[in-house]
Amino acid sequence: MFSMNKRIKIAVPCIALLLAASILAGVALGDTDTEAEAQSVNGSAASEILVDTATPATGNISVVSEYIGIIEASGQATVFPKATGEVLFVHFNVGDTVSAGDILFEIDSSALQSAFSQSQTALSLAQSRADQNLSAAINNLDNFNYNVEHGHDMTIKNALNAIDNAYAALNNALIARDNAGLSVEGALIANDNAANSVSSAEIAGNNVNNSINSAEIAAGNAELSVQSALGAQNNARIALEAAENRLNSANAALRIARRQLNDFVDDGIYPISMLQLQAAGVEEQVEEQLRDARLHALLAAEAAELGVEQARNAYELATVGVEQAKNAAGLSEINLEQAKSAAGSTDLGVRQAQNAVSSTELTIEQARNGAALTELSVEQAELNLKKAYEAYETALVMVSQQQGNVAMQVEQARINTNFGDQQIALARMENDLNNFIVTAPISGVIERRNVEPFNIATPQAPAFIISDNNGMSVSFKIPRSSYAHINLGDTVTLNDGFSDYTAAVTEMSATVDAGGLFTVKAGITDPGATLFVGASVKVLAESQKAENTVLVPINAVYYDNGAPYVYIVENSCAKKVYIETGIFDSQHIQVLSGVSAADRIISTWSARLADGTAVTLISGADEESENE
Repeated sequence: MFSMNKRIKIAVPCIALLLAASILAGVALGDTDTEAEAQSVNGSAASEILVDTATPATGNISVVSEYIGIIEASGQATVFPKATGEVLFVHFNVGDTVSAGDILFEIDSSALQSAFSQSQTALSLAQSRADQNLSAAINNLDNFNYNVEHGHDMTIKNALNAIDNAYAALNNALIARDNAGLSVEGALIANDNAANSVSSAEIAGNNVNNSINSAEIAAGNAELSVQSALGAQNNARIALEAAENRLNSANAALRIARRQLNDFVDDGIYPISMLQLQAAGVEEQVEEQLRDARLHALLAAEAAELGVEQARNAYELATVGVEQAKNAAGLSEINLEQAKSAAGSTDLGVRQAQNAVSSTELTIEQARNGAALTELSVEQAELNLKKAYEAYETALVMVSQQQGNVAMQVEQARINTNFGDQQIALARMENDLNNFIVTAPISGVIERRNVEPFNIATPQAPAFIISDNNGMSVSFKIPRSSYAHINLGDTVTLNDGFSDYTAAVTEMSATVDAGGLFTVKAGITDPGATLFVGASVKVLAESQKAENTVLVPINAVYYDNGAPYVYIVENSCAKKVYIETGIFDSQHIQVLSGVSAADRIISTWSARLADGTAVTLISGADEESENE
């Protein structure tokens, strides 16, 4: 297999010639291929073609371009005066060795020095006044902020007081509204109580009327009881009189019986002679009957006495009942009078309760009117509070604006303390003063001197050229197509017509010059290089490169009107495949697309090679040897 990692250095003109030759050959071969295809299509006899093949490989490829470079001293410096004026002193001549910082020559700066002093004094005074104004503005801002933060700002303070007053008024209105609500509730309760009093008075009146009716009924019943008791007393008196009459009769009968008995027993006086009774044999019976009549008379008398006693007791009881009935009748009369008096009182209570209801209804109406007024007061207080807050917000905005104005005054005062332009101008004047003393920028040897004492030095004319030969570099220009492929640190090769030298890229410009090219500088790394400052050399550098890319032999690529293609072997026939190519060197070309690592690319040229032509591979050993 062929190696893909080696770099081939060729000159740009050679690459151009190879490309032109390849294109012409491709066109010619394309025409030949077309003729061969035509012969194949026409059925002309053709023998198989012996071909070599190669497989695409992965490797690195680069294109080396040639540029023209100029040798420069790494420390060479051209000294230009930075001020115009008369040269007073020149301290070095051509060939002298100087060190960086040595004074080369001096220019008269007396006029600028005077202007510098005046400007410095004016700036100092202006800065002092500006600092005083800034301090006053800062104090004003601090006082303003302090008053705002500690509530001393009258605008905010008045607004807050207005809010407090509005809050107090709202609280009072809310309390008044609550009290009015309580008054309404109290009036309603009083009205309910008055209504209940009316109901109670009416109930009491009804009860009194019932009491009157009951008293009248009780009085009637008492009168009846008196009449009944008097009847019972009269009956008892009649019964007593009858009992007394019976007692009298019994006593009379007893006396008669006793006299008769006495007459019969004691005196022997009988209505019928005893002898007659004895003769009749009834003496004992008569005596017994007389004794029985006496006993009966005695019992009748005792019974009459008992009846009289009982009748007397009944009469006494009837008399007591009459007294009790009279007393009860008297109490009934009293109760009736009292009930009638209470009826008058309850009528008065009903009227008073009704009057109280009317009064409480009026109170309710007044309380509700008061509540409505307090509600309006609450709404007005809330509106006033809202206005107070709005006024407070407005006050905050006003204070914020005032604070912003004061802060702007501070910023303006601070801006006024910024004398940057004046300081820059003064610094420029001071720098210009330094420019009147010209020093060596580097250490080295003076190669040229263009100033003389008492002559006029100008920035347009170089005064000294100093070279430092301790190190050299090469400067060359590259096109934009090569800019992306050259990096800091890359190695380039120099050739002065006699020897090759190596250099490392140290600088790359970021912008193009008038010709559209980028400037590249490379430090020469060969310690024994014998190069001269200002000499032209040839610079060889990689202008394009690709790593780990697909490569095929450059002689296997053909072109059809500028379109690259290759032949691959497929089923023992040549197949034409168009490809996309990249960079190339003298042996290989980069393939971006069109073939794969498995394809066998025909690397042998033949005038009869065309799409579809039968091919025979040369021995594998020969192919492998060729690839290697």
